[in-house]
Amino acid sequence: MSEDSVRLVGKQRRSDVRVRARLSVELSPKVVSLPLAREAGHGASTISSETVTISGGGFALLHDHAIPVGASFDVRLRIPNLPDPLTMKAKVVRCSPVEGSQGHPVFELGLNYTRITEAARSHIVSYVFKLERDTLAKKSDYGQQEEAMSQVIPEQFLDLFQQPAFANLATIMSDGSPQVTPVWCDYDGKYIIVNSARGRVKDRNMRRSPRVALAIMDPKNPYRYLEIRGTVAEITEVGADQHIDRMAKKYMNVDKYPYRSPGEVRVLYRIAPEHTSSMG
Repeated sequence: MSEDSVRLVGKQRRSDVRVRARLSVELSPKVVSLPLAREAGHGASTISSETVTISGGGFALLHDHAIPVGASFDVRLRIPNLPDPLTMKAKVVRCSPVEGSQGHPVFELGLNYTRITEAARSHIVSYVFKLERDTLAKKSDYGQQEEAMSQVIPEQFLDLFQQPAFANLATIMSDGSPQVTPVWCDYDGKYIIVNSARGRVKDRNMRRSPRVALAIMDPKNPYRYLEIRGTVAEITEVGADQHIDRMAKKYMNVDKYPYRSPGEVRVLYRIAPEHTSSMG
């Protein structure tokens, strides 16, 4: 198993953020014939259907046969604009009959990824949120939407990002339970920026389920705070080393981040704020 690969243990929920798309999905080994399918060779079946619903945690599709919960597949998933298909392992976690189907029974299958590289998951999450943003842009004027986003952070609370105020970052574990970590944070006028290391719990959580929340308390007045809910719009290692040093200067008044571990890879997370509440 490669270093950048993750094996998920136990029950895993799909991400709350999911979109419908027309995608090519290959499942193997072939169990039964699939609707809208063509033979892909090597015992696989290829589905190309608008009923594919995909997220950072798994995908769902319609099938003309029931498949037992727990059945496992090797999956090849083609994402638009990627030269090669993404490969992963997935298992069936749900098989539900579709009400009102005509002629023969139709079942909705829900599959969760059980082994997937972080690179593949990042491609899927980026694709999901691109489709979501495109959908939002069609529903409203793009310029108005950008202006509204810039106004999400109340002006009277911008000072919290200029002082060493810790943020409590809430992410979602693979079983759906919450996880909270105090973090250093930054704001560039559009995104809330946090910095962590590859492979940590919050890193894995945000790659799988990008919906997050932060609570930032004024260090001089604990009854004054800003709560933010948003979505991780970008995960990148570019500039992360320089950023953690700037944060060390802000929070510790030292020029270099002193707690780096051997082999540690720093990562930046840019969070698009969507809702805020505040006090004080």
